[in-house]
This record gives sequence, C-alpha cells and structure tokens, in this order.
Amino acid sequence: MSSANLVAVVIPVYQAELTDHERISLTQCVRILGHYPLILVKPEHLDATIFLALHPSFQVFSFDNTYFSDVAGYNRLMVSEGFYRAFESYEYILIHQLDAFVFSDRLREWCERGYDYIGAPHVTPPVKPTGSGLRRRFKLRKVLLNGGLSLRRVSACRRFLWVFGRFFGTWRGNEDGLFSLHFPRLYPGLMLLNLPSWEAALPFAFEQHPAQCFQLNQGQLPLGCHAWERYDPDFWRPFFREQGYRI
Repeated sequence: MSSANLVAVVIPVYQAELTDHERISLTQCVRILGHYPLILVKPEHLDATIFLALHPSFQVFSFDNTYFSDVAGYNRLMVSEGFYRAFESYEYILIHQLDAFVFSDRLREWCERGYDYIGAPHVTPPVKPTGSGLRRRFKLRKVLLNGGLSLRRVSACRRFLWVFGRFFGTWRGNEDGLFSLHFPRLYPGLMLLNLPSWEAALPFAFEQHPAQCFQLNQGQLPLGCHAWERYDPDFWRPFFREQGYRI
C-alpha cells in the first residue's frame, strides 16, 4: 500500500456549533495532522459548511442520522462493518473525537508498530504487570483501550467484526470494550486482533489519571490525550499553554 494511503484521520462531528474546547481540539488536529487526509464523519442532515471554512481540504463522509442521535447510536456505527468498509482504501484510521488533543505527529511511527487497535489505556495506579507468557497476555486483555483517540487497522477491524457477528451476533456495549477484548467472553478474539499491553499503549495516549500516567511514561508526553476536560485539566493546562492554548 502506498504511503499516501497509510492512514487517515477520522473526526466524528454531531452538530455545526463547536464549543471553545472542541474548536481547540479541531484546530490542533489540523495544525499537527493536517498533512494526512482529514475526514469528517457526520450525520446526513448536518451541513458541513462551518468545518470546511476552517479547513477547506476536509473530506466529508455522511452516515445515517440515527448513528448520531445518542451514544448508543455512535457505538453501533463504530462496530458496523459498513463503517470500516468506507475507509478500505486506507490501512489505518485514527479516530479523533473532539474531546481529544494531539501534541505531536508520531502517527506514522505508531502505524509501523503493527497493532490492530490502540487507544489510551485505563490504568489505576499503582499498576504492576504480573505473570508471564500466555497467562500475562490474558490478564492484560482486561485493560480497556479508549476509543476516543484510537488508531485502528481497517482490514483487521473488518475481519474481527465479521467473525464476531457470525458467532456472537450484535455487540450492544461500548465499542472500545469490544475492540479492547475487555471482557472474558471476548478472549477468543486474541487470535484476531494484535493489541498492545497497557505499557506499550501509554506513550500513545493518556486519559484517566494523567499525572500518574506521565510518571509511568518517564515524564514524556504521549502522542495525544482524550477527555482532558474531564480528567485533571489542571495537569494539562501548562502543556496546552505551551501549544498556544488557554483552557
């Protein structure tokens, strides 16, 4: 696959009016990742004019309005084979919700690591890896990798959803719980998805407990963060200031 089709940045939007923090998120996304294809995913009824005024090169993909009516609808979209089929010309997509923020462009580096799905790990410090081999691998599958800022291999997600649907039917929970293989009944999916440990995922993104994550990550910022308004915005404030934003 050519480098031009390695990865696209996919930004779900629900409404035309942006909050101040959503505008910061989108502005930074364009600033840092604007040389990749940027694709807005929106409901059919939404006029994308305001977004195109911010960045005329946005591509726009529309999906049925029902997928954007509530959180459950969004989860249905993200576990539908049709969603990933729309991006089959790319090897990876980065899901970048408007409560995410990226600090640097290491997207190609993360694609080259070969994971099928990666997001901010939910860690509750102190976290100490235990066990070894297969036992440790199964234990680590209980780690939830949040989907709000997540890198996904399109072909692997399509294959996994096809198999899951044929054997288990419709997934009705949060979509990141499915792709993280977070629940014991999903462990057969270990054969289908190459997922990182929480240690490997931490340099990709932080969400909960960002100060502790920063310590665990040897005092280094990740590629990005998710839900920074919700989880310790005081921690993030000086780092956002360095990027030129006041929160």
